[in-house]
Amino acid sequence: MDADKGINFTVNGSLINTKSDPVKTLQNFLRYELHLTGVKKGCSEGHCGSCTVLLNGKPIKSCRIKMDHNLLENSEIRTIEGLVSKSGELHPVQEAFVNAGALQCGYCTPGMIITSTGLLNENKNPSRQVIRDYIGSKNICRCTGYQKIVDAVEDAGRVLRGEKSKLTGLPDDASLRRKDALPKVTGQLKYADDIELEGAIFGKIKFSDIPSGILNSINTQHISEIKGFAGFLKADDINGSNKIGMVEQDQPGLVGIGERIRSVSDPIVAVFADSREGAEKALSLVSAEYKELPGIFSVKEALDKNAPLLHKNKKDNILYNGFLKRGKPAEALNSADIIVQGNFSTSRIAHGYLEVESGYAVPDGKGGVEIYYPTQAAFDDRRQVAGALGLEENKVRVIQLPTGGAFGGKEDVLFQHILAAAALKFNRTVKITLDREDSLRIVQKKHAIQFEASLGVDKSGKFKSLIVDIETDTGAYASLGHDIIENAMTFAVGPYYIPELSIKGKAVYTNNVMGGAMRGFGANQANFMIESLINMAAEKLRMDTIDIRLKNALKPGLPTVTDHILEPGIPGIVEALLEAKKAREKFTLPPNSGGKRYGIGVACGVKNIGFGHGFPESAGAILELSTEGRCELMVTHHEFGQGAAIGQAKLVSEVLGIPVDEISVKLPDTGKTPFTTATTASMQTFMTGNATLGAARKLLSDILTAAAEKLGNSNPAALKLKGDSVIDSTADKRIKLSELGAPLRAEFRAFPPQTATFPEKITQKDYDSPNFESRRTHWAYAYGVQLALVEIDDESGKVLTKKIVTVSDLGKVLNKRAVEGQQEGGVVMGVGYALTEKYSSERGLPVTKNQGDLGLPRANEAPEITNIVVEVPHPWGPLGVKGLAEAPSLATAPAITNAIFDATGVRIFNLPVDQKLIKKVGN
Repeated sequence: MDADKGINFTVNGSLINTKSDPVKTLQNFLRYELHLTGVKKGCSEGHCGSCTVLLNGKPIKSCRIKMDHNLLENSEIRTIEGLVSKSGELHPVQEAFVNAGALQCGYCTPGMIITSTGLLNENKNPSRQVIRDYIGSKNICRCTGYQKIVDAVEDAGRVLRGEKSKLTGLPDDASLRRKDALPKVTGQLKYADDIELEGAIFGKIKFSDIPSGILNSINTQHISEIKGFAGFLKADDINGSNKIGMVEQDQPGLVGIGERIRSVSDPIVAVFADSREGAEKALSLVSAEYKELPGIFSVKEALDKNAPLLHKNKKDNILYNGFLKRGKPAEALNSADIIVQGNFSTSRIAHGYLEVESGYAVPDGKGGVEIYYPTQAAFDDRRQVAGALGLEENKVRVIQLPTGGAFGGKEDVLFQHILAAAALKFNRTVKITLDREDSLRIVQKKHAIQFEASLGVDKSGKFKSLIVDIETDTGAYASLGHDIIENAMTFAVGPYYIPELSIKGKAVYTNNVMGGAMRGFGANQANFMIESLINMAAEKLRMDTIDIRLKNALKPGLPTVTDHILEPGIPGIVEALLEAKKAREKFTLPPNSGGKRYGIGVACGVKNIGFGHGFPESAGAILELSTEGRCELMVTHHEFGQGAAIGQAKLVSEVLGIPVDEISVKLPDTGKTPFTTATTASMQTFMTGNATLGAARKLLSDILTAAAEKLGNSNPAALKLKGDSVIDSTADKRIKLSELGAPLRAEFRAFPPQTATFPEKITQKDYDSPNFESRRTHWAYAYGVQLALVEIDDESGKVLTKKIVTVSDLGKVLNKRAVEGQQEGGVVMGVGYALTEKYSSERGLPVTKNQGDLGLPRANEAPEITNIVVEVPHPWGPLGVKGLAEAPSLATAPAITNAIFDATGVRIFNLPVDQKLIKKVGN
């Protein structure tokens, strides 16, 4: 590039001449100079593909091209914004992504569509495997499971060849889904880092360099000389508790001088400048001095009697230590006909969403602050930020922004309090965006859990006794570790009745990255253990693996491990197993040949819906109907791609008869939407769904009653709402909504059934004893079964999951396309959990530092997925709905490891699978 003349190229048909900084990336030029924010910023290291653009018709990752690259001179660049025709028509690939439902959170979608367009530029008739291989070499999606992406590319190829689309007969929620999808497939949806803010300052956070020690000093020399430098935020700028935390406020908002550092996720200081570049420069000049202290980095070290104490207000390094016990499990185990046992372990993994954390805060001019952030828990964020800053809760307003994936990772407060404190200190709009390395450094991870387990079974296949010891490293702070270990204990038994049991659970503090909420919430780990033991027992008894599960499956009238006698309609595992058995009969196992072996595995999964354990839970809904017959629903059901808005709109439509495309659903906003607990534990379709139904029924009743009075002598039961009018067909009368003269608004709050506390450290009564009492510890459960077909390469030991059949009981289907998307995305997340994913650290310092190191499955590693739904209506759910979001990830890993055993005879005890073990057998 001639520095004086600049460089010439076209972007979406417009000629560009620029003398932009030659070391700037094309990604940053397109985003921040041309404002083409459809070019997303995920990893900025060439791993995720979310920044993909077409360069002379071929897909390239714009984060890897510098502005002085000779490829750019006289080139033609096309971004997602340029795929739409001048007349406003979608490109066939964009149209196919909408019609196939090939998107969820939407963050990867622009890059995925660009890559798919590049493929079809080369080959308009690719096979499904060619599509998988091409996308798999370039892009990552964490939400969809890839299957609908492949469907979309296949269909777009048909259209480009002049054939008719096969994506016809769309489900009845298609209009609203299209409305949701259009801004995602055109790059118009603005995520936090895409939003331009007039007069904003940009922040960067310095996190601790060490995992254990005392902060002695912060060196900020020469930073004030940076052009546009706005200032610092340090611990002594915060007037409240300066503490955050979901349950225990034990995390430092900012570490002060002389204070304890427990993790490399601890924030020390934030710096602010008028530009992103200025903030980066300021951060590079910050340094800190520490007094390093001995750290603890494993369960064994934490439990050592000489271990240093992480939290002075604790008597030891144990966050949680509890047990469940029923009967005489040791005696029952010893008297069993067979005993199977093993030591199992699962790995710490990252959520893997593609949007890095970003948000902004605005002072409201009245001593309060508004926080805009892609959160899962707006009201929890408000509570924590207000406490940390010493504000009344009504002085903090939290508004959810479009969210590029979550899976539990956007539940804890990360830097929302820093945004708020800085906005108040500088009286300016403040924005912070993490880079991927810092995101991976500080965000909580799925717990790595170890199980020492023994299962006793009689010769008929009936389970007699289970004894399990569970240990986990919960990291430096509590977060939700207490609840997660309770969940692991609760679901260590799986969806089965075992009469005598002993389950001990322990979570300990270390100086590692904090463990916290992630899809499955302890149940994934437990399901891997119990489903492996069951197959081991079936193998010893030479018994069918589904039949042994059916023999022991929970049915109405049997108690869970926590003594909840299940009411009719609550369990659906038997029905799911019977469907899985039918599906298995259609499986064809390929013959072993050419150094390839094949195996089939089965596993079940179960998890709670809702918090339960006596925790207060409720949801609210506000419904407004305009005089033109259009609805606005206000609920705090956070949307991050799972179909929250569509599900709630469908419920309103069912009651009022209004088409779903006439219903808008407002994103959570603590200033407008009603208080509701976090969107987690797969509960909001059930809980907020009941609130929405209640509001819709109340609104309809109010409208019909008012109309009957105005019409005179009309019976409300004979009236119907249609469009902008109420009609009495029996008397051939009608009245417009605008003539009713009353506000068309209804509010409703729903409370799920009361739950009992977790029976921690209580010796439970035998089920058949006269004084046994049911304790409903949860009001709903998600049940599922999966079948896995795997291919093993003898030479390398590589395991490829070829096919998964997933059977889910979700009570009642509201939106078929959303259900399939959740099933497929959960399955592929489970594939990664089984085979490739791991987050590593060494003595508290991160080893895994980029997206490419996470082991997230790519399209060519994802199986073909068959979705089966079982509907066992829940007695208290909205229209019978239970919930789904986390369930599809539960059974995948043990189904795969059971299939590996079927193929090789190798029993897997540790996740992810060590391919060296399998390679030994092959050789």
